[in-house]
Amino acid sequence: MRLMRAAIFALIAMAAFPAFAQDMAPASDTTRFLFDTGLLIAGGVAGLVAIAGLALRDVGLARTQNAPQVSLRTIGALGVCVFAFWLVGYNLIFTVETGGFLGDFQSWAPDDADADASGRASGAHWFFHATLAALGAGVVSSAISERVRLWPFLFFVAAWAALIYPIVAGWAWGNGYFAAEWSYRDAAGAGVVHLSAGAAALAAVNVIGPRNGRYGHGPSRPPVSTALPLSAFGIALCAAALFIVILALAGSFSTSEAAISAGRIAANSLIAVAGGSLAGILFAVLVGTGYIGPFQAIEQFGQPVDGIGAVGVDDGDGRMRAGAEGGLERGAVATVGGRQSPAW
Repeated sequence: MRLMRAAIFALIAMAAFPAFAQDMAPASDTTRFLFDTGLLIAGGVAGLVAIAGLALRDVGLARTQNAPQVSLRTIGALGVCVFAFWLVGYNLIFTVETGGFLGDFQSWAPDDADADASGRASGAHWFFHATLAALGAGVVSSAISERVRLWPFLFFVAAWAALIYPIVAGWAWGNGYFAAEWSYRDAAGAGVVHLSAGAAALAAVNVIGPRNGRYGHGPSRPPVSTALPLSAFGIALCAAALFIVILALAGSFSTSEAAISAGRIAANSLIAVAGGSLAGILFAVLVGTGYIGPFQAIEQFGQPVDGIGAVGVDDGDGRMRAGAEGGLERGAVATVGGRQSPAW
């Protein structure tokens, strides 16, 4: 009898919840400022965790003698990115004129004189976007792991964080040409961060070429890695951190509408991750040898992140299906396109 009463009260509470959500009092300006600033800081920390996840993936896939150099490259790239973004990059993004192409070449300095109007602390905003620039450099680093020396890569990273990435980001997030003229919106960083980093990685791969023993370049060599489980853990860590990064890119967590949207974005992201993972495994079996061995599994480590790249801000329940379809498509394409060559 008591259990039945508890169930009835629970059903009544669930039925009344939508009305309760509509009657909630709006947050104060101070509360909104704290929540939105905290979201940016959490997103920046998550960006650093995602960079660490990419580094773990690269170290796990690298040969033992190259693992220290891969780790050093990640640390050095982060340091160079931060200084370049502070000196030039940030203002190139957020000082561009409406519909323009280029912002101001000047260093960033905190400016919280009108913090109430901006709705967040300027330092938190810079911190978050600096980690996004470093995350793009991490994507490029993964693409050319073990095939580039430290100092040439750090010179590229300086150009990336000071010029390449800020100019592209300013066209979209700084209300530049794409945002103003084409009404382009990049809610989750798929174009500004991932597409631009992917294009830079493609250019770097074309210049450097494949490693020895791949695609007919030299005698074939069996794959040797430091620790495959470390790579699996790293990519899982990266995918989990990207959830927070995407929520921070949504811009706000201080109203009931923003919280509802954040919940939908998180659900959409998880569905896309699952779609990317399942599609990657399925297509690895269909287009591969019929099973997934230890080194066939290497190409599956990136599919959760490929799936999460398909998400966007969700404005309705219909986007759940779009997230699943996008994750499945990206996981399948990445698996088919990234199949390991027999010449490894």
